Amino acid sequence: MADLEAVLADVSYLMAMEKSKSTPAASASKKIILPDRSIRSVMHKHLQKMNEHTFEKIFNQKIGFLLFKEFCNTCCEEPVPQLKFYEEVTNIIFIFSLLNII
Repeated sequence: MADLEAVLADVSYLMAMEKSKSTPAASASKKIILPDRSIRSVMHKHLQKMNEHTFEKIFNQKIGFLLFKEFCNTCCEEPVPQLKFYEEVTNIIFIFSLLNII
């Protein structure tokens, strides 16, 4: 009788294994939805963590300048000519640094 119960347990175990192969796992069907984070919020949180969230630190980084430029171009009613001047100055500094003049 014990042999019959062992065989029955083995068969039911194998049937359960076959059934689990054909159905997707419950954990695989759950999708993790991450919140949509903009570059600005990620950068701001990182700079806060590093205690560097000042205007100078943000503006002196490329992404900070690009975000500021986008803000000036889209949100300001009047054009900001200082941005074009600043871009030209940074280009000249970059060229001089390549030539080792500065």
